[in-house]
Amino acid sequence: MPRFTALQLEQESRQQRLDAYTYPVLTLPNEITSEIFVLVLPPYPYRSKLTGLSSPTSLTHICGKWRDIALATPRLWRAFSTVFKADQPEHILAVQTWLERSGSCPLSIHLAVGDQVPNEVLVAILLHRERWQHMELELAASELGLVKGPMPLLEILTLAVETGDHTTPATDVNSFPRLRAVTVHNTCGVKLNWLPMFQLTSLTFVDMVSSNDYLPLLQDALNLVSLHLIACNTNVPLQSGVKLDRLEKLVIFNCWCPEDAATPIFETFTLPALRTLLVSGELLGPGNPTASLIPLVTRSGCELQQIIIVPGSRSRNASFIIRALREVFPSIANFIFSDSKYDWYRDTF
Repeated sequence: MPRFTALQLEQESRQQRLDAYTYPVLTLPNEITSEIFVLVLPPYPYRSKLTGLSSPTSLTHICGKWRDIALATPRLWRAFSTVFKADQPEHILAVQTWLERSGSCPLSIHLAVGDQVPNEVLVAILLHRERWQHMELELAASELGLVKGPMPLLEILTLAVETGDHTTPATDVNSFPRLRAVTVHNTCGVKLNWLPMFQLTSLTFVDMVSSNDYLPLLQDALNLVSLHLIACNTNVPLQSGVKLDRLEKLVIFNCWCPEDAATPIFETFTLPALRTLLVSGELLGPGNPTASLIPLVTRSGCELQQIIIVPGSRSRNASFIIRALREVFPSIANFIFSDSKYDWYRDTF
């Protein structure tokens, strides 16, 4: 028998044995395999990429059975993040496909501008707005007007709008009955009176050029428990002041302040329920770091339990600030001076 024929026979024999072998993982009930697939992904509402190894699309490339199970598991397709660029038109079809595969599941979506979000993508996502639960939108100014209609499941909204001639969403405060947490990025010139400030418990402003763009909104945010001001202009206090009876956590981080004085933002607030304060070191002023905090605490009558100081380029050394704070606020249990980035604290608040 020629040698190559013997090798062929041996190869065929091995292939027959492989074909007859049943892989244990393929004997699992489809329901169990589906649950395992869901556990592979980041826990909801954290989002997967549309493509790549970290995307559930990778599960559809293993074998026919796994593909069928993945496509029949809507929870795999309910949370995604994408940045649109002009040279990646395939993302349009991918978004539409994910929305179809997600069935009736609530949605967690991060939609960002690379160049400009194609209108057909916004339209496709808006068709599913009644399933929005966690939404992060980074839009061009002209695209904001496309956002419209009721969003009954929406709980967390993050909105960033590029500079330009802004339009206004065609919606109102009654469109978001479950909305509790909002983050607004650099929306100078954008009217926010369509947001239900009165029902929010968490509010974050980022890169707000003028305090007049965000401080007046707080007059209606009476149920806030957590307020974050990140990289905002805090130089001009609101004349009438803001009293937030339920606010427990206040963050003022990396905000603009005068070179020779503490930020006047502390003069704006009265916070009777304040328990935790995180503040950039330079916002406390170059001389006495307690001077701006004493009126806030006295006026509020609050019982602060924790002060977290994040140092900045003009803040004094840690020991000086901590010693000064301890002398003035001996009843406060925790003083933390950390050089960790603010994102770490945001996740813990």
